[in-house]
Amino acid sequence: MTDQSFSRPARRSVSLQTIETRPDVFQFRHSEVYEHHVGDLAKALQSAGGLDALTLWQDPETGSLVLVDGHHRLAAYQQTGWTKKVPAVVH
Repeated sequence: MTDQSFSRPARRSVSLQTIETRPDVFQFRHSEVYEHHVGDLAKALQSAGGLDALTLWQDPETGSLVLVDGHHRLAAYQQTGWTKKVPAVVH
């Protein structure tokens, strides 16, 4: 039996400007974002002050933070003009 070390994903706060999207790779449903869902999330964001963490992948070649899950949440943050850092789990 070999000893394998697996690092746990890091939970941290990140700036929206540091998040890159690659919908051709990491958006499984459809390449479109549903505006009514984004609107609902934007309303929830304004009343609750935050949303569930985005799931990001840090590209080992470029260091870029790439959105894996949370395209609608990201769009809601952007729609509201959010300037604070957002919660994320980074793999």
